Amino acid sequence: MVSSAPITALTARQQEIDPAAEPGADVSDLVSRLRDDIVHARFHADEPLRFRTLCDTYGASVSTLREALARLTSESLVDFRPNHGFRVARISVEDLLDINAARSEIEGVALRRSIECGDDRWEAEIVASHHRLTRVQSRLNGAGDPALASEWEARHREFHQSLIAGCNSRWLMRFCEMLRVQSDRYRHLVLVPPSIYPRLTDQHKPLVDATLARKADAACTLLAGHFEESARVILDGIADPAARKQSKPQKQQTNSSRTKRS
Repeated sequence: MVSSAPITALTARQQEIDPAAEPGADVSDLVSRLRDDIVHARFHADEPLRFRTLCDTYGASVSTLREALARLTSESLVDFRPNHGFRVARISVEDLLDINAARSEIEGVALRRSIECGDDRWEAEIVASHHRLTRVQSRLNGAGDPALASEWEARHREFHQSLIAGCNSRWLMRFCEMLRVQSDRYRHLVLVPPSIYPRLTDQHKPLVDATLARKADAACTLLAGHFEESARVILDGIADPAARKQSKPQKQQTNSSRTKRS
């Protein structure tokens, strides 16, 4: 008869090393939380991602954390380097310009296909999402309310998604979303203030009009110009030393809130 003692001892040892481990741990939830914290600049670019610290912060097991970081590596939000482990993805002006060019190209294709294939329901959602964004925009003030800025970001994301939702391609939508996330990360890293939003939002109405009029060339040109302006705002932030200085207390504050949330 084989004794079960070694198995029991091994299980106890595993629990000692990895106390947060539990059957069916939700990797997707951890991926979502880590992605949100990286995109919102709660980690510095190129910051090491220490397993012990992250397990404590997020209440995750080592195996769950490892899988989550591997998924984020596939999204280019995390880098893995042999003998150095996982780190937050680095940033550069060249990378930002590449993201913006790819986003203009791919989202332009999705918009053109939506204009060709979109139905009445697609048109109605564009009008509704633009209205919701405009309503939030009217409540923004120069000082910037974090909750309101967060709502603006959600409405802005919904608006851009509505424009391309008629393309009937989940892969196009997926690639567009990945590039949007990368662009949002740069925007948060340089702390683009809400006072800049009106300058960008004013470009939405002509884009809506051209899209609903089924003028694909004009709409795609306006979309590319909108992305170019967004990239210019971020580049201005990168070049502004004051913006970079402001990012340090932001990092400390959000790291504290991240720990409390866990």
